[in-house]
Amino acid sequence: MELRHGLVFVEPCYYLRPILESTSTIIDCGLGCDANFSQALISRFGVTAIGVDPTHRHRRPLEEFESRSAGHFVFMPFAIGAEAGRSVFLESEANESGSLYNDHANIRRDPIVQYEVEVMTLRQVLGQARDRRVDLLKLDVEGAEYGVLDATPDDVIEAIPQIVIEFHHKVVDRWHHRDTKRLVRRLRALGYLVHSRDLSNYLFFRPAPWR
Repeated sequence: MELRHGLVFVEPCYYLRPILESTSTIIDCGLGCDANFSQALISRFGVTAIGVDPTHRHRRPLEEFESRSAGHFVFMPFAIGAEAGRSVFLESEANESGSLYNDHANIRRDPIVQYEVEVMTLRQVLGQARDRRVDLLKLDVEGAEYGVLDATPDDVIEAIPQIVIEFHHKVVDRWHHRDTKRLVRRLRALGYLVHSRDLSNYLFFRPAPWR
C-alpha cells in the first residue's frame, strides 16, 4: 500500500499521502513541546498548521514557534474532547504526554500536576480554519481520540481527506483494541483506505485525489 499510494513517512511514527500544498491547512492535535509533525509539514509542503495542545509545560516553546513561523503555525492552548467545556487535565512531570484520563499509564505511574483546561470539540477546532480548506487532521491526544470520534457526526469526518490517528488502547486502561477496531471499521465504511504498520498508528485517506 505504501508504494501503490505513494505514502511517505513522517517522524516519529506517521504516514501520509504527500499531496499537500501551500494552500493546505492541517489540524494538529497533540503537539508535544516542539510540534514536530507541524514543523515537518510546514517545511516540506508550506502548509498552514493549526496546533492544539493544553499542556502548560508545552505552552512557551509552542508560542515561540508560532511567533517565528511567519504565519504558518497557529497555536491553540486547548484540549480536544467529546464535549465542549472545561475539564481537568493531568500533566506528567516525568513524560511529555499528559491526558484527560487518570487511567493513562503516565498518569498512573508518574508524579503529576493537574489543572483545568478549556475543551473544544472536533467541529469547533475545524471551525478555527474558517474559510480555509482542511486537508489533514492529526489526533495524538492520549486516549481522547475515542470520545472525539464517537461524538463527531459522519459528515464532519467525511469532509477531511486524510486523518492520522495514534490510538491509545495500549496506554489507557478504559480503551481496548476492540474499541480501535470499531473506529477503524467506521472510517472504512465512510470510504477511507486504511494503513497501519503497528495497529496503533493509522492513516485514513481517500483512494483518489480530492481536488
